Amino acid sequence: MSNEDEIKDNSHNNVDIDVILEEITAFAEGMHVKNQHKKKICLRCMMIIPLVFMVLMFTMDTAKVVYLLLWVISLFIFCAYLIVIDYIDDKLTRKLNDLNIEIQEKQADDSLAENIKAFLSEVQL
Repeated sequence: MSNEDEIKDNSHNNVDIDVILEEITAFAEGMHVKNQHKKKICLRCMMIIPLVFMVLMFTMDTAKVVYLLLWVISLFIFCAYLIVIDYIDDKLTRKLNDLNIEIQEKQADDSLAENIKAFLSEVQL
């Protein structure tokens, strides 16, 4: 295999890596948008559902403690859901950043190796 064939193979691999990286980035951005939408919905539910329990607690004459417990439990559930969504979003962002760094390092290593090969071929001539 000649140097030209190796350069063509490396440029072909870089194109594939770029396409794959774009697809992964698009997927991550889509997931981020979905997570932001889930957060908005959860925050709205966090305002409405406990308010319903509170209204029921004050309007009903029976078992006010039950409605109070449901109100508090619903707040804990919504908070836990928001934490999970934010954790998933943060983890996805960190993985994408790590992947970008690894790809940049690999491309820098590949370009360095190509420069060394080109220098050696010029010195041998």
